[in-house]
Amino acid sequence: MYPLENSKLKAKKISKAIFQTMVEKAGDGIFVYQDHRFVYVNPAFENLLGYPQHILENMTLDDVVNPDTAEMIEECYSRRIRGEKEPDRYDVVFITRNKQKRIIALSPSVIMLGGNPATLNIARDITERKLMLEHLESSNEFLTGLIENSSDAIRLQDTPLKR
Repeated sequence: MYPLENSKLKAKKISKAIFQTMVEKAGDGIFVYQDHRFVYVNPAFENLLGYPQHILENMTLDDVVNPDTAEMIEECYSRRIRGEKEPDRYDVVFITRNKQKRIIALSPSVIMLGGNPATLNIARDITERKLMLEHLESSNEFLTGLIENSSDAIRLQDTPLKR
């Protein structure tokens, strides 16, 4: 083997090791979905849904997505695989193993795996952020209604912070 070929092979092995470590240590869930089933899930996705990899690999999105949106998600998956334009990111309600609903921001990309199309998906849990946003919007609506329907004068005053 020539020195140049040896260094290319070595670089390829290093790149593979770096990629594998990044995926395994990522805070976001990562999964590959092909032929309407999970073919790979990283530890963060396992933790997110509460299922071990060997169980997830025998499941479909229909098994872990809120029934109200499962059909829509499968259709988006099929259109994306066919090369049709789909959003780069969308929010999906997943159901965990212990039946909790988690709002997941899903960012799928089409890849080729074994000569066939698949999707590589980044899954970020945004449940807490969504709930906080809903709470803030609700509080804002309440306060706006209170102010608009008040017959009393309302005065707002900033007070200096104590240090």
